[in-house]
Amino acid sequence: MITNHNTDICVDAHLHARQPGTNGIFEAVVPTYVRNSAGLYMMNFPTPLDLGDTRAALAECWRYWDEIKKIAAVVNPNHKAILMPVMADKWTPKQLDDFIKSAKGAGLPLAGFKLFPRGQSTNSDDAPTFENAVKLMDVVEDNGLVVAIHGESLVEPNASHKEEKFVEHILPHLLVREDGTPRNPKKISFEHITTILALRFAKEAGIYYSITPHHTVFFQEMFGIANTFEAEKILREKYPHFFCKPIVQTALNALAMRKEWICGNSSRLIIGTDNAPHLEANKIAPDASKRFAGMYWGDTVEGYTTALYPDLGPERVLENIRKYSKNACNLYSHVLDYDKLSPRVPAPMSEEKSDIVKSVADMKVPMSCDDEVFATAAMAAARNMLLEINR
Repeated sequence: MITNHNTDICVDAHLHARQPGTNGIFEAVVPTYVRNSAGLYMMNFPTPLDLGDTRAALAECWRYWDEIKKIAAVVNPNHKAILMPVMADKWTPKQLDDFIKSAKGAGLPLAGFKLFPRGQSTNSDDAPTFENAVKLMDVVEDNGLVVAIHGESLVEPNASHKEEKFVEHILPHLLVREDGTPRNPKKISFEHITTILALRFAKEAGIYYSITPHHTVFFQEMFGIANTFEAEKILREKYPHFFCKPIVQTALNALAMRKEWICGNSSRLIIGTDNAPHLEANKIAPDASKRFAGMYWGDTVEGYTTALYPDLGPERVLENIRKYSKNACNLYSHVLDYDKLSPRVPAPMSEEKSDIVKSVADMKVPMSCDDEVFATAAMAAARNMLLEINR
């Protein structure tokens, strides 16, 4: 057994690597991901798994896992890769139950399943309806696996309020089984939360939650779009490398996410960069409405260190990453054991940057009207508002 009381353990529980052998993204980003002690890989491909053929679906998962492990064998042989397919509306509860039981029997490191609102992010057009989602979540829970939820309302037209509407009108009902009994909150993760309302809900409900680096450092006032109905449209058109789902929030919300990550005392907060690489051509497509959502930070530790400087130095970032990695191991205890993980492998000093995808950490952060003073003042005002809220 490896003891890790003073080692750099990092579990990134939200990674997108795309598909191997397609456009070069997988091969460019996975060498960075496998430096971590462990990583959860979201399998949100253009075509979801076909659970009508259990054997073929399992084979697809194993092929994906094998490709990750081939790269890990060179960079970090001790890297633990766990998988999370995305739920699809065409799945039946029986198909899902058969697949999970077969995956467990075969030893596949299956973390759980990702639930998207239909059409709200990359490759989510096949996501289940609400009614089917509840049934599928029941099956996942009965098998002891995790459901990771992307929370955005389908009917709210203002992207700035999609998460809040989801928390108010949808999430409470998803946390109830079809028979009306409450779900086990210890097997639910609310991914990449961005608002004070979502944070409060997660804490009160006792569910797990992740906060990305970008939602702790970027805020709408930087881009001159605070509470603007067309915030998403403006980000797509003018600042495509800072366009993600959910979109960046107001300074008040961003500061709350930053404070929560910095405090280091949550037993439910987990690491999740939501690293979402895309080809440069898809980020700056001529038709802005077709530009892909997602920010890519590259190295997990470097991402959080960059975002949280100067409030936290590298050592404090690592300390919190260890704590939140342990939380992730508690959430995914069926496939991860914190005490058996190996330390992360730091990035080489002379590492070359990928020309396939661009890291947001290397981008010049825009300020509204090129006025850094305005952005600083907005964050200061948010701090004062947050103090009032906490009283």
